[in-house]
Amino acid sequence: AVPSLDLSSKGLGPGSAAVVAAGVSVNGVLTSLDLRGNEICGIDEDGDGEYDASGIVALADALKVNAVLTNLDLTDCGIGVEGAKAIGSALAINGVLTDLNLWDNKIGPEGAKALASALRVNGVMTDLNIGGNEISDEGATAIAEALSDNGALTSLTLQDNDIRNEGAVALASALRVNLVLKTLNLYRNNIRDEGAAAI
Repeated sequence: AVPSLDLSSKGLGPGSAAVVAAGVSVNGVLTSLDLRGNEICGIDEDGDGEYDASGIVALADALKVNAVLTNLDLTDCGIGVEGAKAIGSALAINGVLTDLNLWDNKIGPEGAKALASALRVNGVMTDLNIGGNEISDEGATAIAEALSDNGALTSLTLQDNDIRNEGAVALASALRVNLVLKTLNLYRNNIRDEGAAAI
């Protein structure tokens, strides 16, 4: 058995993702899984295809019972809002995953809210990347509110998310009470003077 598995850009669809999930749910050795660049919800990088959440839901269900996987990369997998909600429900239960990359998954504000709910109760995740997801001020504010309660996250990437002053001010407020977050990436957002001054 291997501790690390790279299945990036293998053309995996929802069915293949469900098979991987079945393995993850019973595997006691695998600590790192790279699924970036796959169409695990049936949508390609151009947005074409038919959305099917069965693969990401199966993976989220596997995370609820897996006790060893610490690193999961789902960059550019098109999981969308429904996928983010499934992952969020898993993170509320999972006690081992420390590093999650959801870069460029079209989760939007609603997906960010689902992840924020999980962050309120998750005490192990240290590194979360949700850059490139168009979460906007609404999503950033939800994440900020979660940061006020979270005592584990040390690195958060919110790059390229159409966050403006309102979101920046909310994040700044959270940083006043959050004593563990060390790195916050807000590169390529639309934060102006007021938001920048607050941060």
